[in-house]
Amino acid sequence: LCALLMIVGFGPTIISFPEAWNEDRTHGYAVAAFCVWMLWRARGELQGSDQLRLPGALTAFGLSLGWLLAHVAGIRVGEQLLLLLLIIAWAGASFGSAGVRRFATICSVFLLAVPVWEVLLGVLQFLTVTVNSAAVRALGIPAKVSGNQIHFSSGIVEIAQSCAGLSYFMSALTIGVVYGQLFLRTWRTRLEVAGIAVVLAIVSNWIRVFGLVLVGYYSKMQSPLMREHATYGWVIFAIVMVVFFVLVAWRERSAQWQVAGSSMPVSRDDTNGNVDWRDVCMPTAIALAGPVLFWCLTLVSEVAPA
Repeated sequence: LCALLMIVGFGPTIISFPEAWNEDRTHGYAVAAFCVWMLWRARGELQGSDQLRLPGALTAFGLSLGWLLAHVAGIRVGEQLLLLLLIIAWAGASFGSAGVRRFATICSVFLLAVPVWEVLLGVLQFLTVTVNSAAVRALGIPAKVSGNQIHFSSGIVEIAQSCAGLSYFMSALTIGVVYGQLFLRTWRTRLEVAGIAVVLAIVSNWIRVFGLVLVGYYSKMQSPLMREHATYGWVIFAIVMVVFFVLVAWRERSAQWQVAGSSMPVSRDDTNGNVDWRDVCMPTAIALAGPVLFWCLTLVSEVAPA
């Protein structure tokens, strides 16, 4: 019931996620499904606790009011990020520190589905331009590099933001994070795996773009690949991901990573037993302060986005 109330209260924000995913972010659906599975897997670990009850409730109230401001201002990404933080605070008020740890992990994974990663476009584009410009000069190809354009006598290859490789970056990061959550136990090894996936994805995009530069130069910009190269890029990405799985498997054996299923002590010091409905209802009511206040405001006046 509490989960249903949260879904209804924060419905506009929840609906905004698939709206964003349909804009060339379809990996968000896979991330969301994986987070639901993580939550289902952790259902037996959530128990009542007195720890963090008051701090969690106060934090949830503040974040709920912050969500209200973002919602009225029409800042969609702000709503989404505040909702994730609100869920973590709600978990602290309901289940104590164990709930914070579990929900922080789930919300961190779900962050992959939040459309905030476009901030990396400029950095990824700069790296791609720099590496390919250096490769062109190293091979002695007669070309002039100007900004993000490589000029040949037969035409121009432009390394636009769409060539930055953000799709490959996000796909590889998602694969690395999911792999870590499924098969590894420590944060250090999970971060290492995610880092390996990201580095390989960035390198795969450099290879993809430089391949197009060579094709454009030697075909005098006449190759069909210069007009349609989406499949070409994903083929390279798939090959690099095979390298990722081989490399990670080798690292598992050589570094003796602690894999899922191996023994690890679980602390239950902060729990008081099974969850009582009263442990969850009060934090839920506090977390819904923002949506309830927004609904009350709409009754007395029209609330339009700023």
